[in-house]
Amino acid sequence: MSNGHTLPHAPPKKKQKTVAKDDKVVLNVGGIKYETYQSTLTAHPDTLLGAMFLERNRSLLQPSENNEYFFDRDGHTFRYILEYYRKGRITWQEATSTSSRSSNAHHITYEELLEELDYFQINKDPTSVTLDKFIDALKHAILEARAHLFTRIVITFPGTDYTLKNFQVSPNSAGIVNVLRPFERSGYNFLEMFGVNIGKYLKEQVPKLSFVLRRGTTESFDLHLDIGRDVIDKERIFQDSVLSNDRNRSGIF
Repeated sequence: MSNGHTLPHAPPKKKQKTVAKDDKVVLNVGGIKYETYQSTLTAHPDTLLGAMFLERNRSLLQPSENNEYFFDRDGHTFRYILEYYRKGRITWQEATSTSSRSSNAHHITYEELLEELDYFQINKDPTSVTLDKFIDALKHAILEARAHLFTRIVITFPGTDYTLKNFQVSPNSAGIVNVLRPFERSGYNFLEMFGVNIGKYLKEQVPKLSFVLRRGTTESFDLHLDIGRDVIDKERIFQDSVLSNDRNRSGIF
């Protein structure tokens, strides 16, 4: 208890909390809390958070009383930052004309994403982000085709001279066309530069997928994605549908 006189020594400091080698880490970003593991962050040591939580820097970490680390940044955008640490890639999708900010209040613009990538020292080339989005669109198209029992997708990506050939998708299913349309101009360039790598990746992700890329007579690429009917599990589809529910066999009423 203080007696009003100046103490001859400073009061003892509180023991600093440090994070153990693979402790769970709580990141409070702009008031939104995220939980992850130290090893998830240090897997990318050339980034801000990766370097911050390296073992050699443990003594420098000073969490709050609640064992949190606060960053005065946009908490909504940070979900993409953490996705990079977890997956090594970012699945960001630009808002379409049919989705307004009122229906998607926390949509992040491309500029906002780049700003946060820069702050957290994630030096990811902007074109790499778009390439990842293109690959995700192809995966989504394959899943959409499977859902409607389509066994093949053929996509025509025109080159730089758009007057020679148009962007086309067969089957002309809205769910497939809409997810691929943002890449009707850039798809050709991505396939020309990374077609072999994209095919290898998709075949690893989708069992029994046939990925055939053909250059058209004009400046264009025809991409053939054959899913195959043998991957369609008829019994599984039936069991997961309402057709297998005994309650529906007694009639509507």
